[in-house]
Amino acid sequence: MTTQAGQYLNVILDELTELHDMELARGLWTINTGVPVGYTSTSSIPYYNLATDHRRIEEDGVFYLVSGVPYTLIQKQLSEFDQLITTVGFNSQMVFYAVDDSQAPAQIYFWPPSNAAYTVNVRYIRQMPAISSPEASSTVPWFPLQQYLIWELAARMMDISDDERANMFHQRARDKLSQWLTQQRDMESTTLRVKLDRNRFSTPYSLLKNTKQVGF
Repeated sequence: MTTQAGQYLNVILDELTELHDMELARGLWTINTGVPVGYTSTSSIPYYNLATDHRRIEEDGVFYLVSGVPYTLIQKQLSEFDQLITTVGFNSQMVFYAVDDSQAPAQIYFWPPSNAAYTVNVRYIRQMPAISSPEASSTVPWFPLQQYLIWELAARMMDISDDERANMFHQRARDKLSQWLTQQRDMESTTLRVKLDRNRFSTPYSLLKNTKQVGF
């Protein structure tokens, strides 16, 4: 069962980044808009590859600088992004972005197509690397709460061996993880801000008619 235990350990570590946005898994990816990977077949919008370990982009995590001034892009769903005007020659500073996670690696699109070569910064949650041959490896898992990993791994091994203590160990692991997550999200002495949806409030182009966007 040693091999199965190693496989379960990698599964548990993978689930942690799938279910929780952890600071430990944050990454930064940069894109040069002057060098697109290709162009979409539907609208000829340039697209760019995201990191190979990309899992999801953080809120307000896509931005670029112009003379030291940051411009944070607004995320659109692909269905909304497809409805944006893509008239030939329409280039400007970027306002929106959309991500296609169905591709490997995931692809990102910007609108309007950029009028210069900007460096776009993307803050994202990483897919943490699996441990190679975990049943024999001396590698320390990236997740720091070792007791949670021990209890959860033990519980899963009990599941497949029909050990009646499995539920007890699952509960121990959940309680320990909950304590850790609560501490990570401790908002004491933190100023909170309520934000409006940037797609619906004060969007730069939302108050303009299409005729103004395409220039006739």
